[in-house]
Order: sequence, then C-alpha cells, then structure tokens
Amino acid sequence: MKFGIDVSHNNGIINWKKVLLNNPAVDFAILKSSEGATNRDKKFLNNVEGCVANRIPWGAYHFATFNSSNFVADAQAEAK
Repeated sequence: MKFGIDVSHNNGIINWKKVLLNNPAVDFAILKSSEGATNRDKKFLNNVEGCVANRIPWGAYHFATFNSSNFVADAQAEAK
C-alpha cells in the first residue's frame, strides 16, 4: 500500500524536508492546482518546487465547483 498526502494553500507553508521524515513514509503528494473556473492555488508552484527538491513524486488536481444554477456552463468554463 502507498501513503500519500493531499496539499493545498490551506496547509500553509510546507516543510518538505520534514515530510521526508514522516512515519509512515510519504510515497507521494497530490497538490491542488486550481478551484472553480478562475482560482489558482496560491501555493501550488511552491509545493511543486518542494516536492521536486525533495524527490517526492507528485500529481495535481483541480477542485471543481459549481457557482450557478447552470451546471453545464460552469463545467465547460472550468474545463477550459
């Protein structure tokens, strides 16, 4: 089994060197990159750099939100 962490700007500044010492060991990080049609995660690039510098495999995700009653239009705007 692999152990991963979910990281976003809500976690503040991550000490990636400390993450390496975690028990159980962290095998990967999944990083929030964006939310909704226009919001970029403020810490995404810093978190990517932290993972790369510490050789922690990472992936990114988009947090989908629907802000109006027209779900199709919202989904299309987010996909763009």
